Amino acid sequence: LVTAFLSCTDDTLVGSGYTQSPIIEIQPVDQVVNPGDSATFTITVSGSAQTYQWYKNGTAIPGANSSSYTTPPLNIEDDGAEFVCHVTNNHGTTVSEVALLKITDEEISEPSIINHPSSEIVEKGQSITFSVKAAGQYLTYQWQENGKNIPGATDSSYTVTAAKSNNGSQFRCIVSNSAGTVESNAATLTVLTSSENQNDIVGNWILVRTEYNFDGESESEVFTYGESPLSMSFSSNGNVTYYERFDDGIEIEKVAYTVSGGKLITEYETAIYSFDSDQLHLIMSYDLDEHSIEEHMFFDSYPGDLPPSEWDKESAVPQIMTQPSDVKVESGGTATFFVVATGDDITFQWQKDGTDIVGATSSVYTVTASKSNNGSQFRCIVSNSAGTVLSDFAKLTVQTSSEYEDELVGNWVLVKVRYYYGDVNLETENFTISESPEAVNFSDNGILTYYENDYWGDIYTEQMPYSTSDGYIIVNGDSSSYDFVQGQLLLTFSIDDYVEHVHFDRYSGDLPPSEWHNKENTAPQIIVQPSDITVESGEDATFSVFATGEDLTYQWQKNGTDIFGATSSSFTVTATTLNNGSQFRCIVSNSSGTVQSDFARLTVSSGDQTDLFGNWILTRMGFAEQDMVGSQDFTISESPMAVSFSDNGIMTGYYNLGDIYTEQMPYRTSGGYLIVDGDSISYRFVEDQLHLLEYYGGITIHQYFDSYPGSLPPSEWDLEGYNDFAVSPDGISDPLFRTNRKLRFLRK
Repeated sequence: LVTAFLSCTDDTLVGSGYTQSPIIEIQPVDQVVNPGDSATFTITVSGSAQTYQWYKNGTAIPGANSSSYTTPPLNIEDDGAEFVCHVTNNHGTTVSEVALLKITDEEISEPSIINHPSSEIVEKGQSITFSVKAAGQYLTYQWQENGKNIPGATDSSYTVTAAKSNNGSQFRCIVSNSAGTVESNAATLTVLTSSENQNDIVGNWILVRTEYNFDGESESEVFTYGESPLSMSFSSNGNVTYYERFDDGIEIEKVAYTVSGGKLITEYETAIYSFDSDQLHLIMSYDLDEHSIEEHMFFDSYPGDLPPSEWDKESAVPQIMTQPSDVKVESGGTATFFVVATGDDITFQWQKDGTDIVGATSSVYTVTASKSNNGSQFRCIVSNSAGTVLSDFAKLTVQTSSEYEDELVGNWVLVKVRYYYGDVNLETENFTISESPEAVNFSDNGILTYYENDYWGDIYTEQMPYSTSDGYIIVNGDSSSYDFVQGQLLLTFSIDDYVEHVHFDRYSGDLPPSEWHNKENTAPQIIVQPSDITVESGEDATFSVFATGEDLTYQWQKNGTDIFGATSSSFTVTATTLNNGSQFRCIVSNSSGTVQSDFARLTVSSGDQTDLFGNWILTRMGFAEQDMVGSQDFTISESPMAVSFSDNGIMTGYYNLGDIYTEQMPYRTSGGYLIVDGDSISYRFVEDQLHLLEYYGGITIHQYFDSYPGSLPPSEWDLEGYNDFAVSPDGISDPLFRTNRKLRFLRK
């Protein structure tokens, strides 16, 4: 009886294990193609070893015996054909769903993704929906989790219930039609397990660490309790009190809060919260003018009352922010050492080789270089009533002019250039020897030989006399200071506030460098990247790239997909609402390699000048420069600027400079740009605000204006409360543009 039971042919029981007929996890989908094209039908099956047989209109197709079947070229007579697959194993046969074939004369273009799915952070047990928006005809969708197809997930959106098992999973959608296939970006699902109990957050907290992720770049800062700029007290009745520390005192504010779904919610912003190693961890993410910013704040539980007792500035020991640096000068020259320190009522005492220098009691000490103090070590002792701190030692090296000239003689290759305007680093360029554009030879008989390596591989050579005097090189009547820093020759050129620091490495071979002769055999280099473009719908937008290298080829892409026929160094597209926000880049290749340009964004604007008509007042201003971001909000009474646009093409500007200054000038708009007095300023409307965007040598300036209902200048302007302002990327000299050290969640 047992033997007979175990040998039965039931689909669910055979032998001692559970087996069954094949299970079709992914069914074939309908296909739409043009006459003369082929169609491919595919299924995904689980179960034991199986065989496949595809059928067309109920008739087996010879040779169609795999999990996918591609038809021969089709014609209009094939329209409406039905395809199914029979999958068989030792335990039975499973028949797939019917997939229909449609033949159309409509031109089918490759799909392109307009909106990619976004990463999500949710609580365990919550439902989350990922969605994709694509352009194209007769599209099919297949969602994947961690690269594997999800059965039944064949719509433009997919909903999943968050569980511990899919924490960190990557979800993407494959969009297809008969013309091609495109993959969306992957979206990450983060599943939180933070407590819903509001009592967990009740108590006093002090900020001890921040982390900022700005477009993939990270920066962190750690605080002692005495240095911390922020503390918070959460009460059990739903109020939080903020204690924010500024140079001129402590600001206190109380607002309501709630916690829900692992999120801390106030009237200012919503933050994800969790507890990591007994610390309160807040996470906020937002976009700032096309930049993606994620901010993390870590708080220790604070045992005492707030504000913290450590915030008593008068009891803080001095801190040295900038240490003195080594100085190398010629004999008879002047050497200056300095420190920058913080603290109240601080005093300074400079020392030479550990002995106090009489009268050297300021933050700066200047000494005349002589042979007797060559090699001396200088440091500064900084003190106040709370304590004392010693600076690092800085060494003074004294050289004669002949010693300097001896170091100068030889071959040098340019490896770095730093550009400054005042104290602001505008740009830094680094070069390998093969990339370097310049090399020089200083002979011992006063002849300078200059070699220039241009982008086309040609080498230009020129000789000229040179001399040195008091730390300067003089060539053809022009002079630049020179020094030797960590084995490099450093030349400094200055024109008013504009300064260039040029670094050379010593070169052991003959000039010009042998590495310069290999340009024909090197991969392409992109010298000029394509730029973002804003135009009106119906206008042409032209993207271009400039690259160096031999026998170059070009291929432009839209949203990561090749554009047919776009194979030159420039590409022109007619702007439509369908390609608003599209990203374009160029792939440049030759036999030695391939390089991809940066993405450039196409923004299609309505460009309706009538939207500008009326009165506007500046309520927010910000800047972005490299990895620094700053912003300032204004009330109407504090605002420094207001503008009025008339329907006859006249713009009137009002400026609060203590007195009110008024200026009128003609304006017009074109392609999303406001053109005033010959200058072009990008403009758009964001949440009913007028947004102006300008660029100044690597700095991006953003100005946001609110519509003003009254006449200009505003009656609310407080002339006595006027504060001068200017964009200041260092974030220190002008308080208006401090580096953004506080989360928007905590700002007014």
